[in-house]
Order: sequence, then structure tokens, then C-alpha cells
Amino acid sequence: MSLWLLYSYIKDIPVTLEEAAWMDGATRLEVVRFILAPLILPGLLTTGLFAFIRAYGDLLFARTFILSPENRTVAMALTDYQSLYKTTWETQMAASVITMIPTLIIFIFIQKFLIKGLLGDSIKG
Repeated sequence: MSLWLLYSYIKDIPVTLEEAAWMDGATRLEVVRFILAPLILPGLLTTGLFAFIRAYGDLLFARTFILSPENRTVAMALTDYQSLYKTTWETQMAASVITMIPTLIIFIFIQKFLIKGLLGDSIKG
């Protein structure tokens, strides 16, 4: 899913920008560094945030492959508040809110890049 998101973002970057830089005398490395990297950065950050959220909350593969209790993920730890006959909802909801904090902090730091990437597609003309 992340690869499709990144691919669709990168394929929308016009090749004419690279060709114009080459005509101006830029090398391939300069084109990547000064033209492509700033254009791809919002897409990379969006894809990275998407992949982080998917991996951070993944429970199916964590339950399948992690066998020792020392290596449990946060999603697996949230299931400790459930038992066969009773679920302590108040502690599970409190723990769920606390586990959202890392994703929220990452989103706050890369929010300007996400908005730049969203607005960049709407102002083409």
C-alpha cells in the first residue's frame, strides 16, 4: 500500500523539470538534490507516516510472529486488559489514549509537509 502511494506521488512530478535543469547545466546529482528531493519530501513523509501507523497498530502479524512476552508490541500489550469473561474498559481506553501519543507527536512535526503536499496537487495549472 505504501509503495502504491509513493509511486502515484512520484509519477506526477513532471520530467520537464529535470530536463530544464539538465539544459541549465546541472548534473544528475544536483537535479536529485535541488529539484527532485524537495518535491518528493512531502510524499515521502506522508508515506512514512502511513507506514508507521500501519506498523504501530498491527496486531495480526505481531501475534503470529512474536512469541516471547519481552518482545511484545504496544498493540499486543493493549490486549492484556481483556480476559475471557471480563474486559476492563476504563483501563483499556486510558491505555489506548496513551498509545496514540507517539503518532500524534510525529504528526505534529510533519504536519506542514503534509499540508504542502496536499496543496501542491490542488494548485497545478
